[in-house]
Amino acid sequence: MACPSIAASFVMNKPDPLNALAVAAIDSFGKRNRKRSGQKVKVEEQLEKAAEQPTADDVGSRRDASHCIPGPRQPSPPLPCRIGRFRVESIAGQGGFAIVYCAFDEVLCRNVALKVVKRKTIADLEKVSFQIREAQAVARLSHPNIVPLYEVVEDADQFCLVSEYCEGVTLADWLEEHPGPCAPQVAVEIVQQLAAAIAHAHSRGLVHRDVKPENILLVPVERRVSSLELVPRLTDFGLVRDLRTPVDEKHDGLLGTLDYMAPEQIMLGPENHGAAADIYTLGVLLYRMLVGRLPHEGLNALGIIRSTCSDGIVAPRSLLPQVSRDLNAVCLKCLQKDPEQRYESAQLLAADLENWQQDRPVAARPQAFSERCFHGIRRAPIQAGLVLLIFVLSFVTALALAGLNRQLEVNSHKLQQAFGKAQDREWDARRNERKANELLIESEKHQLQAVNAVYQMEIPRGFKALARNCPCDALAICRSLATYVGDTIPLGIDYRILHGLASQDWVNLHQSERSIEEVVRVPNRPWVVSAGEAGQVWIHNYLTGEAVAEITYEAGTSIYALACSADGTKLAVGRAWSPDALRENSINTVCIERLDDFSVDESLVVLEGFDTTVESLAFSPDGTQLAIGTRYEPIQIRSLLPDQNTVVRTELAGPGGLLRRNESLSFMAGGKRLLVNRVKGTMSICHPESGEELRVWEMPNRPARWALSPDERWLACDVEATDNVEVYHFDKGLRSAPKLRFILTGLAAGKNFLDFSPSGERLAVGQANGAIAVWNLPIQRKGRNRKPVELEPFYDVVLHHASVTSIAMLSEDEIVSGAKMGSCVINRIPVARTRLAAASDLPTQCAALTPDGDHVYLGAHDGRLMRVDVDTSETTEVLPAQGSPLVYLSVAPNGKWLGVAWENGKTALLDRERQELCFEQMAQGEIERRPNPVGILFSGDSRRMLVANAIDVIQSWDLSAWPGDSRAANSPAPEKSPFPIDTLLLEREAESMQFSADGQLLIYGGRAEELRSVQLNDSAESILMSGPQNATSLHWDHSRELCWVGYRDGRVRTFDRQGNCVLESPLMSRSSFHTVGEGSEHASVTALTLSADGKYLFTGDSNGRLLLWNAAELKLIAELSDGQQAGQVNALQLSQDGKTLMYHQLKPDDSLGHGLNLVRM
Repeated sequence: MACPSIAASFVMNKPDPLNALAVAAIDSFGKRNRKRSGQKVKVEEQLEKAAEQPTADDVGSRRDASHCIPGPRQPSPPLPCRIGRFRVESIAGQGGFAIVYCAFDEVLCRNVALKVVKRKTIADLEKVSFQIREAQAVARLSHPNIVPLYEVVEDADQFCLVSEYCEGVTLADWLEEHPGPCAPQVAVEIVQQLAAAIAHAHSRGLVHRDVKPENILLVPVERRVSSLELVPRLTDFGLVRDLRTPVDEKHDGLLGTLDYMAPEQIMLGPENHGAAADIYTLGVLLYRMLVGRLPHEGLNALGIIRSTCSDGIVAPRSLLPQVSRDLNAVCLKCLQKDPEQRYESAQLLAADLENWQQDRPVAARPQAFSERCFHGIRRAPIQAGLVLLIFVLSFVTALALAGLNRQLEVNSHKLQQAFGKAQDREWDARRNERKANELLIESEKHQLQAVNAVYQMEIPRGFKALARNCPCDALAICRSLATYVGDTIPLGIDYRILHGLASQDWVNLHQSERSIEEVVRVPNRPWVVSAGEAGQVWIHNYLTGEAVAEITYEAGTSIYALACSADGTKLAVGRAWSPDALRENSINTVCIERLDDFSVDESLVVLEGFDTTVESLAFSPDGTQLAIGTRYEPIQIRSLLPDQNTVVRTELAGPGGLLRRNESLSFMAGGKRLLVNRVKGTMSICHPESGEELRVWEMPNRPARWALSPDERWLACDVEATDNVEVYHFDKGLRSAPKLRFILTGLAAGKNFLDFSPSGERLAVGQANGAIAVWNLPIQRKGRNRKPVELEPFYDVVLHHASVTSIAMLSEDEIVSGAKMGSCVINRIPVARTRLAAASDLPTQCAALTPDGDHVYLGAHDGRLMRVDVDTSETTEVLPAQGSPLVYLSVAPNGKWLGVAWENGKTALLDRERQELCFEQMAQGEIERRPNPVGILFSGDSRRMLVANAIDVIQSWDLSAWPGDSRAANSPAPEKSPFPIDTLLLEREAESMQFSADGQLLIYGGRAEELRSVQLNDSAESILMSGPQNATSLHWDHSRELCWVGYRDGRVRTFDRQGNCVLESPLMSRSSFHTVGEGSEHASVTALTLSADGKYLFTGDSNGRLLLWNAAELKLIAELSDGQQAGQVNALQLSQDGKTLMYHQLKPDDSLGHGLNLVRM
């Protein structure tokens, strides 16, 4: 107990309120000096061992400890055997108002601590109320550093708190046994864990108010979670304050232990006891453990109160320099007089203590940057070294970057300058590029203009080549245009017409690299054989142009002679083989090849023993002998019988051993005679077996080559001294010399190659200029002393670009020829150029082409209507003879309708799809008096048909009212018109008419010097254009709204819909490529049509000429027909696909045959 004299002196000098406070403080001070009793666990060695650990990380695992409640030693009461279900085993401790027993819970089988309070007096009841409040508080807590409460047991005599039983000692016992300072690590670890427990209690709204060493148990643990092997556990919540409930405490003394009380606990009432009071208590506890004494000391309770409330605190570091500055700051922050200056919460205190443990800066003492760096280095030297290294590297890098930056600035400046120059150059490049593009566009424009100019120049050249009968030149121009122009501009109709005409009636079988030296016909087969210096033999079918076979000899071979046997089974080939390509070193042989079996690779017979080139070969009619003519050597006749093919039966040498060329040989008289070229302008007939000359005669001129007709009546000779070919006739057979009858003139200078047709009535000559000319040999009248007659060829065409080297007539109108340039051509003599040979020879009056170009309708002089298939020439009669000429035909643009008009005024409409007559009518009234139909027109939509039954009377048939195809097939035409027919009288006579695009405007022209238009809806008529000549033909360009008009003076004009003359052609003479002045001879334009693209205009005139124009300039391109086929062109049409051009010529009445002509493109 405290000294009574101190208490008395304190009470005498203070007012009443302070007296009461002093009495309570003295009482508390006395209690502090009271000796403790209870069981102690010796843990000094464990604490000393933990204090020696340098850090918290090195401390081992904990062990569980028992709970003991210390108290003053009093006489022990008798030990009860049981309290409820608990079996009491011993007394764990004894306090002023409660006893703590160690008991065993027989139900849950565990050791527990029983805190028992007796209910005997009113004071005991107050104690029970404290215990109930403690139980309620502890029941709300759950923390590893707080001793948990299991349950409350009470009866009429006593009140028990059942809690966990912890083995161990109190912190007060340990400090009493070790009065000196504790290791800072141990002190901080204990206080940090207690601060966490207090923070937990504060979070539940509870303030302990009595945290002191006596209420802290040190419990061993099995598994260490910190640097200590003992866990501090807080107990005795008897003075706890619930912050969530109003203050109802009625206590006149101080609540708590004076040594550990905060100033507000001493000076103020319970309502001011907050969380800061427990933080202050933790600071006192930390100070006590660090320094070894309390921060406030006094001789009595009053001194302690004064020291606590007013005196300053000596810093722990002043008493013990080993205490760090951070820990010293933490401790002093907890012991601040003003609660506002302490830690805001126990959680922040625990965090600061943990920072100190981890050697991190604490919030209680802000550190300078240098100090933080020092602590950081000391705490993590490796990381600090890395940071320093990074800093050094960064500094070095910064210096380097600074240097680089300066260099970059310099380079950037240079780069900007270079970029500026580059930009200038880019602009220059773009400007140059634009200029280049402009120049390219300009050059392309010029190129296009040049290509167009070339095209416009070459097309007329091609047609002029055709006019000169040079289709090979025209075809070469077509190939050149297709190669060099076709990729730039589209090839037009003029090109297609030129190509079609140039390739008409002839075909190039093959093209050799070297000269073709010989061509022969294979008897009894449609084959032709050709060979030459390339050393190959080609066999073709001359009807189809397809290759049949090819015979190839070794390299270095040249072939100069061919011959076929009469039965067509053997082919004799005169070949020369030279290893060095020199003719004088050649090995000359004659190979006999089989033509009936090409599967055999080897020759049938090989004849040898020829010193010079084999120039001619001839089979005997029976095929058993072969005559062989070599250059300047005797003619040999070899036997082809088995086992005799090496026997030379006869050698025919020139007279007196004179040398001669043997370019021609021919058996005569069924193989009993041989015709040879003797020497010096003489020819002879020899016996093939004996070699005897049976007949020798002098020739007027020296022949170089000759040909004998198959009937042995004619002998044609190419004369060396002149450019003529002489034709001799064997008047008396072989009994006398032949007589000169004809001289063929008009040949080109140079060698000529000859051959007769199978009938012997025609002679074909291949010339040095590449031309093929054909003569008809007239029948000779008997008489003497007749002079030779000069003949002109009826057919002359140039098919080769080099001289002809061989020729053979396959039939009367088919010729095969070879040339020096290696071309081998088959051509057919046409009956009429661009003429379709229809089956009927009836004279025709008119024609109409279907839009698809597949059929042509022909109107005959006797009134028949015929349909001709363009591809097959098959002719079908559609309508029989009508007794009057059929004078006009027209096919509707959709191809469904066919309009027909006869000279007697009869008009009919046919359905082309059903091939039947829809309606027909005879001329009546005004029309009957003046029948003479002008024409039939269909509108562009094929819904209206105009019939000009007279020169100024028009009928309009409304085909849109046609009832359709409901009538039965082949039913007779109705007597009454099935659609409306309107009659319109024109103001002028009409010779030509045309519809506008919409079908509402009729344009017509006649003898009057004007072009007129009629609105069909109201019959309003107006003058479209006045001109000097009469309009004879019209064509309306629907897409461009232009009208093309042909005139009687031969001109062509183009008008727009307003009547303005847009284009006008010059006056043309009868020769198409020459213009004439006014009043000169000319032909009227009787028909014209325009191509679908509007680029080309076709015109036909009264002389029968067919002309092709450039529609954009009205410039004449070509004359497609020269008009020599008598008769004006009265119909001219082009198919919709532009591949078929039809024109019809109106022949004189006494002419036979139709006037239909077709040009296929």
